[in-house]
Amino acid sequence: MLKQVLSFASILFVGICALAIVGQFVPVDAIWALVQDGYLFFDRDGELEVLSSPAGAAVYINNKFIGQTPLEDEQTGGTYDLKVVLDGYQTYARKVTIDKKTPMTVRANLSREYGVLRINSNPANAIVFIDGKRQGQLTPLELKVPQGRYHVKVVKDQFYIFEEDVQVEQGTPMIVEADMVRQVGRLILETIPSGAKAYVGNDLLGTTPLTQDKPVGEYVITLKKAGFRDKILKANVAPDESLEIAIEMAERSGSLKVTTNPPGAEVHINDVYQGESPVRVEKKPHVYQLLIKKNGYRDISEEIVLEDNITKNIHRDLDPMLGELRIDSNPSRAKVWLNSEYVGYTPIRSNVPPGIYTVRITKPGYKNFVEEVHVKEEAFMQLTPELTKEQ
Repeated sequence: MLKQVLSFASILFVGICALAIVGQFVPVDAIWALVQDGYLFFDRDGELEVLSSPAGAAVYINNKFIGQTPLEDEQTGGTYDLKVVLDGYQTYARKVTIDKKTPMTVRANLSREYGVLRINSNPANAIVFIDGKRQGQLTPLELKVPQGRYHVKVVKDQFYIFEEDVQVEQGTPMIVEADMVRQVGRLILETIPSGAKAYVGNDLLGTTPLTQDKPVGEYVITLKKAGFRDKILKANVAPDESLEIAIEMAERSGSLKVTTNPPGAEVHINDVYQGESPVRVEKKPHVYQLLIKKNGYRDISEEIVLEDNITKNIHRDLDPMLGELRIDSNPSRAKVWLNSEYVGYTPIRSNVPPGIYTVRITKPGYKNFVEEVHVKEEAFMQLTPELTKEQ
């Protein structure tokens, strides 16, 4: 220790002597400035430069804030704890040794801090937008994102949009539960006449007229009413809109077409006259009593069943109501005319429709025989004249 003190004193003495000698030739002010520069050279603080990417980070020395990047500062030589801090980025920390002779430059490339963002939706398979950017995966999905605040939007067809602002922090997953609400529209359904039951599949919606709020989408609706044909329609319910539908129900009916041989017969259904054959009528599906009548022919009565939207064709050959006419003569083999129509030689037998006939009988050498006969339906009539010889 003594040796060190003596060495320092010797150096100091030599310096003073040198300054005294120099002072003989150099002004005192110049010598003093030179002394100050020398002191600063040997005793100055070290230089510290801190750069970061991105810039604007806070710089701490031994947990004391000294400024923001880019930063140039002077620090007393030594070893320090350096931290570079920027919100949303991982903290850059290291020990630095500041040398009075060599400037220290620190370049901190900051890494983002990431958190976990999980997005679920009910129902699943919804589209996700984060800060307006569509994500490639449908819900449910999990993303690793930098810390920060985000706007999450979940979109699914026929559902209202779900939106939420979330803050993602490192270390704690942020979970978004999007409980999607089905979009609805209003269905207004009327029928003429009213009172029809409306079904979707086997589910009863109600009885017309009805007004219901329904989830958006296309519905196949079946309308049923006794005595009327079922009506099937499609209803496309749009979000937040009213769909008005008015339907006229068609009565159930079947067709009956009646033809006869010969034509012109009266047609009655349940004792109500419908017209002469050929005739076509429309009736509700039911069991009916059909009556066909024509003078000189046997009536036809039968039960018929009419079905909805089906045409029933009925053709009937009418049976004439005949009477039997027998004509003989004495002598026989005489010619016979009925109403001027030759019908053969006596004796003759013929079935004829009921009515009045003029019978004429002729035979050579005998006087003509003429007489009117009345033939009744399903009755027997016999004529046996005695022919008189000509004089």
